[in-house]
Amino acid sequence: MRSAARLLYAAVFAFAGLSHAGEHNPALDPTKCASASLQLEPSAMVSDACVSYGDINGMNDLIFTTLTSLTQETDFFSYYRLNLFNKECPFWNDANSMCGNIACAVNTIDSEEDIPLTWRAEELSKLEGPKANHPPRKIQAERPKERPLQGELGEDVGESCVVEYDDECDERDYCIPEDEGSAGKGDYVSLVDNPERYTGYTGAGANQVWNAIYNENCFLKPVSDELEEQSVNVPMGGLQAASDFRNVLHKESQRTDGLLLDNECLEKRVFHRLLSGMHASISTHLCWDYLNQTTGTWHPNVQCFKERLLDHPERISNMYFNYALVSRAVSKLRKHLDGYTFCTSDPAQDRETKSASTS
Repeated sequence: MRSAARLLYAAVFAFAGLSHAGEHNPALDPTKCASASLQLEPSAMVSDACVSYGDINGMNDLIFTTLTSLTQETDFFSYYRLNLFNKECPFWNDANSMCGNIACAVNTIDSEEDIPLTWRAEELSKLEGPKANHPPRKIQAERPKERPLQGELGEDVGESCVVEYDDECDERDYCIPEDEGSAGKGDYVSLVDNPERYTGYTGAGANQVWNAIYNENCFLKPVSDELEEQSVNVPMGGLQAASDFRNVLHKESQRTDGLLLDNECLEKRVFHRLLSGMHASISTHLCWDYLNQTTGTWHPNVQCFKERLLDHPERISNMYFNYALVSRAVSKLRKHLDGYTFCTSDPAQDRETKSASTS
């Protein structure tokens, strides 16, 4: 695992170095990178990223196995806690939030025996051993981030894992009382058991999400009535989700992709590309693992991929742009991971996770 992690960071660092190559290589002149074509040949440049599609494909091949192992075989990256049922949506009415398809359901972990020991309620509520009072925010600010409790729980305790930085914990003592354990703060889900794929969730609820993502986060003019009407009239059929995405993106792609973005400042253009690239990545997952509602089977859907991505090369380009940006961000984050504590009940796995993430 250690050698694989070295390979991952070696690839990322080498890839990140390409962003500065334009300073020495006229072929990678940043002014040319900004207006690279949407032709997706391996030698073509990803606009605004100064890296070729072939370079990104090559790095992805190098690190794919390591990333798959890290995200599917370690507790830290494969479990997630969230409040699915006890909170209302703060942005709009929840009337359209329900999906009648069983495939839409998130499979939660019902038995605590199936989650890592350190996150179980009985572990969080133990009143044995050292105890420490939660430091007020002013004191927290004066103490090292790695030692907010000043060793009161023992020198071998990763204090950054224990202290909860939220608005509810200023009066909290450690260990955590039972009624504030895992059961009281949400549900655990396995990201391995809930892969990102097509579930059949369509209609006004799905459109509300994507309209909000684009219209409230991008630097855009008001959306026309035409787009709003498209979002309401969703046709039924085997590609319902594709219709939802088209409703939102058809007008967006005409208005904000391609030449129109060339007149925008770099910051606005990059921000839009990040959202579009994220959207394209999600679309790729949905088309790859697509539910046939007639047979109940999951399989790749070529028509879905064609309509959502292949017919829109700018979306694929934006997905590559995201890959380049995130990879360079990871390379800059590398040194900060040395002091990060990975919380698991298995010391051996904890060490392996940190080794895989930092070595």
